[in-house]
Amino acid sequence: MAPRERVEPEERERCITGIDGLDNILNGGIPRGNTVLVTGSVGTGKTSLCLEFLVHGAIAAENSLYVSVTESSEKLLTNIIPYDFFDRKLI
Repeated sequence: MAPRERVEPEERERCITGIDGLDNILNGGIPRGNTVLVTGSVGTGKTSLCLEFLVHGAIAAENSLYVSVTESSEKLLTNIIPYDFFDRKLI
């Protein structure tokens, strides 16, 4: 029996998150068209991760939307202001 030829996976366009370590782990970002569920305990950085991703997208002139059913916009802003990636002009 002849050895099987290796088939390379199809290279998909990636959505760069703007978070260097995450993009590195994901081989250049999230494959476009994928749905991503971010889960974790309270205080593990889920909201910060999502907001940083959205800020980097907004800087790249991409449309973005964040919906929270548990936190008010005032609380989200209060929590995000201290981060380096925050830019009030993007709101």
